[in-house]
Amino acid sequence: MSVKRPSFEKDEIENAINIAPLIDIIFILLLFFIVTMVFSDRTVLSIKSPQASQSEVVRSDNLTVSISEEGKFYFKSSMMSLSELEKNLSETSFDEHTKLIIEADSKVSVDILVSLMDSVKKVGLENIYISTDKVDE
Repeated sequence: MSVKRPSFEKDEIENAINIAPLIDIIFILLLFFIVTMVFSDRTVLSIKSPQASQSEVVRSDNLTVSISEEGKFYFKSSMMSLSELEKNLSETSFDEHTKLIIEADSKVSVDILVSLMDSVKKVGLENIYISTDKVDE
């Protein structure tokens, strides 16, 4: 009489979970979230823009300079002084149709705004806009 040993290998293979479809679904979800993600330039600091009744939407491919409530300048997501900002703007390539949008906090003094506008004009940018929030009437 011969005793046969039980074989567990076949049962383990049949009961194994195939994770290939799960990995496919994870990649599809990851791709979905990457594609639907909203990219924002206003992540550096929160600015409470002044309000105006005659606001209009401007294209997003323009240069943007932000000024915080404390009067600090931000360009391309980094804080810098006015002289550094002027240097960075002069090194940036632009044409005569390039617009500079100033996103200033509503509490920023006019002196700081005027000094920024003077520096921008020295660099050669002529189309300067100030970002505002539209007033609901």
